[in-house]
Amino acid sequence: MIIRHHPMLIWPVLALLGILVGGSDAAALGLRPDWPKETLELASRLPIQDGGRIKPMSTFARFELVKFSGRSRLKIDDKTRLGSMEWLLNTLFYPDQTKTYKVILIENPAVMQMLGLPDEDPRTRFALRELEEVEPKLRQLAESFFGIPEDDRSLEQKQLLNLFESYLELLDTPNTWIITAENEGTINGLFFTNVANLVGGSDIDTFIFQPTGRITGNVAGRDGDDVFNLTVGLGVGGTLDGGNNN
Repeated sequence: MIIRHHPMLIWPVLALLGILVGGSDAAALGLRPDWPKETLELASRLPIQDGGRIKPMSTFARFELVKFSGRSRLKIDDKTRLGSMEWLLNTLFYPDQTKTYKVILIENPAVMQMLGLPDEDPRTRFALRELEEVEPKLRQLAESFFGIPEDDRSLEQKQLLNLFESYLELLDTPNTWIITAENEGTINGLFFTNVANLVGGSDIDTFIFQPTGRITGNVAGRDGDDVFNLTVGLGVGGTLDGGNNN
């Protein structure tokens, strides 16, 4: 997920296009920014690199929103809907406001119950701020489930781990990965094992391979000024993608 550390100098490019003018006054008042149509059209056509491919920002925005929420438009209230480009621009420039958007879809009441979240609706979208309130429990469960071989995890355990990964991606904080053995290590002190592929978040990801560390699959840094330390260790069996800035 691209938040603030986007490649290709997105910040100055958008500023030169006059992007910041469109929503700044509304945001300063704590309101939803109202992006002019011309601004959205200009931003939609900006080329960005994601996963090794160049694509229009509009394509990237739509894919990201569907990934998190299962929809290409975001419901704010009964009268307001945001398109994927509006959501992405708000996320880029007004992240504190977007923490209140109910964008993260959980499709299993059992997962909601694990975290003490409301479970009246079997398919519920939660805001990042709501997940921040249950973060200690989410991290505790994720660490426990990471220790279970992937093939032995239940559906609920897999869904919670997917939720945890989405949470980290949207949270936009630096991550430190320490790979200590084959497909095993820690992320920000959280133990994982039997994880063959690592995907970084939107901020800086630092991957440190210890002498016995090895990932049999792929390692993708994605966004941010990522750091890879492979001076020791047994390397990566698949592809090593330095992300958009490397």
